[in-house]
Amino acid sequence: MIFGGLPGHLAPTAEGNLITDLSLLNHERHALPPGDHQAALAVRYVNAASPVIGQHLNLAPSFSSEPLIPRRVFQYWDQPTPPEAVTEIMRSWQDRAELDYQRFNLSEARAFLHNTFGPTYERAFRRANNVAEASDLLRLCYLRHYGGLYADADDRLHGQIEALLPGAVGLVCFHENFDILCNNVIACVPGHPAITLASELAVEAMLGRDSESTWSKTGPGLLTRAVAHHLLSADQTSPEQRVAILPGYLLRQQVNIHLPLPHKKTRAYWNAPPGTPGHFDMTSWLLT
Repeated sequence: MIFGGLPGHLAPTAEGNLITDLSLLNHERHALPPGDHQAALAVRYVNAASPVIGQHLNLAPSFSSEPLIPRRVFQYWDQPTPPEAVTEIMRSWQDRAELDYQRFNLSEARAFLHNTFGPTYERAFRRANNVAEASDLLRLCYLRHYGGLYADADDRLHGQIEALLPGAVGLVCFHENFDILCNNVIACVPGHPAITLASELAVEAMLGRDSESTWSKTGPGLLTRAVAHHLLSADQTSPEQRVAILPGYLLRQQVNIHLPLPHKKTRAYWNAPPGTPGHFDMTSWLLT
């Protein structure tokens, strides 16, 4: 299996973590007693979760009813003033009159987490290994509390928000290669159990100084596991509990994702490839 084609913030150690994930999954499966352990394995292993995601891919979502998800958009940039190129992309969401828009910077994020979820969540946020981990946790907590739609700062809205929000569902995620969920655009009702679980798992990993890649620890790998567990264990009869997993092309029809931006080519960028001037390769440190 080749994982190099996964878009989004795939950290250098993600491929190794996924291979390790598969090895550990196979070992645990052989050690388990007879019985249905699918949900328990899915919340722990991406390779157990991804088949569940594939089985629930919805190629023909219904937009005939009013969405349950609030028309609220949230974004994050750690500095008070984003670079001009980032600000221009964020305006594609901010300037839509039909959307309630909010953006946090670092100090606002810390205050929100402390005031809403308590000091443990703020402490986890402060222990993020990079800005992507901090952003991953923050988006989950914001969506858990307020609901709405989160979009990464390098994703430009060029279509209609309504085309991303089918009716009668409480959570919308988008499908990537190998039955993984992307986490650059997520939409949900407040308090959706899968997002709540994902936020709790992220806090646990961050406070435990988990050495997995950001992709596995707080990013798409985590979201994939949490949503798969929900699909296997929760009651789907309530519309607020339901999940719509939509093909990635539906997202790309409305949003230009992962746009190349000048800051991604600098040594300050969290995922700068080895060889970028000033880049410090943390791979050996993370794997110790």
